[in-house]
Amino acid sequence: MKQPPANPQIRTQIASMRMVYYAMTAPIIVFSAVLYFLVETGALGEPDYSLAPLLQTIAMIVIPISLAAGYFVFKSGLGKIEPKIPLADKLRRYFVLLMIRGAILEAGFLFCFVAVILTRELLFLAAAPVILFVFLLLRPNADSIALDLSLSGADKSQVEGNH
Repeated sequence: MKQPPANPQIRTQIASMRMVYYAMTAPIIVFSAVLYFLVETGALGEPDYSLAPLLQTIAMIVIPISLAAGYFVFKSGLGKIEPKIPLADKLRRYFVLLMIRGAILEAGFLFCFVAVILTRELLFLAAAPVILFVFLLLRPNADSIALDLSLSGADKSQVEGNH
């Protein structure tokens, strides 16, 4: 089956969505690497284990909550997107939901980042690969966009034709 010609506006929206989403992973990678280097070289000082047990307990709560909250906020926001609006408007709202989900997912990393600075304990950086993996697993692609927005027919063809 021949796909309809690509709509330049849809192509731009999808490309922007992907670019911004991947850019949101950069702080996780860069901050983790810089902080690892600073702790390993001793530039931040000696480890302070006095807060570590409390922060570890909080991290075990904050990280799963941020992952779950990101998922549920995203899914509830998807339910509020009207199926009858034009595809370009659906993609704009989807993009906003992606940014909100990404920000909530990064909240768990941000907590661990601050915990490393306070304690100089690298164990907190173990959350970074987990959050990065979830981030990349949930990246927007033609199939996930079509599935999330319940697209069918011409709209689905346009999204799939712009990947």
